[in-house]
Amino acid sequence: IEVRRPDDSLAETTYWLTVRPWLVINELLHDETTAWLGGFVELLGEPGASTEGCAVSLVADGAVVADVPLQHGEPAVPYVIDPLGYLVIAHDDMVPGVDAIQVQPNLVVDDPNGLYTTLVVQLRCYEALLDEVQYRGGALPDQPGAALGRGFGISTGDAARDFRPQLEASPWFQNVSEVP
Repeated sequence: IEVRRPDDSLAETTYWLTVRPWLVINELLHDETTAWLGGFVELLGEPGASTEGCAVSLVADGAVVADVPLQHGEPAVPYVIDPLGYLVIAHDDMVPGVDAIQVQPNLVVDDPNGLYTTLVVQLRCYEALLDEVQYRGGALPDQPGAALGRGFGISTGDAARDFRPQLEASPWFQNVSEVP
């Protein structure tokens, strides 16, 4: 996009815009051999946005094995994306920065023997698929206990290009290893 500044009609400035859906999967830490102990899904979105109508699904060999609505409490209240643009839901409270309202014990794939051939994390809002990451049976490495992270919040629609293994998990913060 080229924009001419009103104060100097001869000066031109180029701006780059990052375009992505309003909510994406940004990082995930999974370990099916331990039933996702310490596992989490980090979302990146517009600060202050509600997750009403949204859910994270864990899909194994084409079947949903966990469907986690992005809400908490009784009555259910949608989560709100924090001021830095993050929301982390976790299997348990072993994840830094997670408190009781972000713990979702049903966020689990139990596969200690590695029998599933495909594993996918999906993000849906009002049944529309916003984002998904296939980390077993796809182009991404399946390294139980290792985090996969999106680079610079960019979503090309191709998880194999958008995600990389991380040096370490970084829930609630920018990913450590950004995609080049």
